[in-house]
Amino acid sequence: AVMMDGNVIQIGTPDQVYDDPQDLRVAEFIGSPKINVLEAEAGQGGRLSLAGRLLPVGLRQAGDGPVRIGLRPEVLRLAAQGEALIDGVVAHRENLGAEVLLHATVPASAQPVIVRLDHGAARSVSLGARIGLSFAPEAALCFDQAGRRVALVEVPATAEAVHA
Repeated sequence: AVMMDGNVIQIGTPDQVYDDPQDLRVAEFIGSPKINVLEAEAGQGGRLSLAGRLLPVGLRQAGDGPVRIGLRPEVLRLAAQGEALIDGVVAHRENLGAEVLLHATVPASAQPVIVRLDHGAARSVSLGARIGLSFAPEAALCFDQAGRRVALVEVPATAEAVHA
């Protein structure tokens, strides 16, 4: 059980709580480094955009307004040219031996976004480099403004998905 302020927030195995947090506080509490939380916008029909770029996910129940997208550092990957969902600039590199943590500044977050890569994948990325990041749609966690989990569905890529 995860308790905060004397209240049980979520009950489950450690894997269930990590993979399927039902509250943003739980998502931020479990995991190291902590989950990246990005400000996003739900538009017409619940389609999500991040810094003006449409994402391959949308709200299961249509709605609009601000939401937060949670992305664990290990679900982010360097994107090929033209496939980026998030653009950033590498502000810091933490070389942990077999792994490297890249800290990138991105428009949708006041905090650096942390990307966990294996040493080989990060070898060519230098400090100050512009990078594009992507993630599998099923890896995104969405939370409403109160911090409650919101269900997502995958949205097929279209020509309009490049920029909103």
